Amino acid sequence: MAAVRPYSEEISRTKPSCIAFLVDQSGSMAEGFEDVPAADAAKAQGAADALNRCLANIIMRCTKDEGIRDYFYVGIWGYGQSVSTALPGTDPEHPLVPVSELYTLSRIENRVRQIPDGKGGMREQTIKYPVWIDPQADGETPMCDAFDTVRASMNTWMEEHPDSYPPTIINITDGASTDGDPRYTAWKIMQTQNGNRSKALLFNIHITANSKLPPILYPSADNELQSYAKNLFEMSSELPDKLVIEAVMGGMDIQEGAHGFVFNGGLNDLIRFLDIGTRMTAMADMREG
Repeated sequence: MAAVRPYSEEISRTKPSCIAFLVDQSGSMAEGFEDVPAADAAKAQGAADALNRCLANIIMRCTKDEGIRDYFYVGIWGYGQSVSTALPGTDPEHPLVPVSELYTLSRIENRVRQIPDGKGGMREQTIKYPVWIDPQADGETPMCDAFDTVRASMNTWMEEHPDSYPPTIINITDGASTDGDPRYTAWKIMQTQNGNRSKALLFNIHITANSKLPPILYPSADNELQSYAKNLFEMSSELPDKLVIEAVMGGMDIQEGAHGFVFNGGLNDLIRFLDIGTRMTAMADMREG
């Protein structure tokens, strides 16, 4: 491969990239977001809804006139009572699916939302909602095991795709690991690199049910962070320049040197975090015929 700057690799059907999601499914995820009025707005439900929305956006960005292009492979792991693949049709031996197959794995639910009625009021509208992952909240937080599991899959991916844009791993959690300190495994993930020395990207978001706690959004240094927040910062990659540019173009206030890290995030912070972390899906090669 001709020498190029790190994270400037082409993303195309011949050189796809990979996106992996880790979702905390521990018992504490049953707690509700205080800033969300809906009765069913548990953190587990919010995480599942945000992730389902993110997957739908990935498919949309990979859809061209002739159909869905396989610019990416996608995998989801949940960790609570155990660590397991969470996408329908996947298993430990085959945890990743191409985007075109991802589309076929969803089920469609009818959901009701409130929209303006044009007369100053609101009315109900039924929409078709694709679902890949359901909320779960049980057990502890085996984050070390989860990181070990996804690291093995990402290592295999990079060995098979040494010229591709490196994998992006996004971890959604609401608490500290209960099976040890995950920083060493996280460091090993972030040191894995492709043939161009672009390293795998690991982004972490900590979500909270307490809306009164101030969120920490995309810091570039850990000077003002304490204990667990500092640990998660150390486990989070710096956002590549192209992702920063994409985020700024999307209306986010993110500075150069920012890390893919949020602490004490609410539901809206989670939705934005997933959008920023997967913004490389907007970088796929539009010139392909």
